Amino acid sequence: MRKLGYESRLIRPDGWDHAWAEFYTPSGIKIYVDPSGFKVIEDPVKFASGANWTTIWAQNRDGSKEDVSVEYMNKENV
Repeated sequence: MRKLGYESRLIRPDGWDHAWAEFYTPSGIKIYVDPSGFKVIEDPVKFASGANWTTIWAQNRDGSKEDVSVEYMNKENV
């Protein structure tokens, strides 16, 4: 996605080997994509529901990490 000019980042649950991606359209709309499942994730909370994840991290282009658990697990104070 970056080669096409879209800002993107890798998303990975803590302690899991599965990952997916988020990217932003030029107009700022965030799209969630699970390449291993060949699908667009329409609802990130529904996607994460039932998984035994404690923390979900986003790895930004500069290598920094951000806790995005609230966005995926619908927890207010993770």
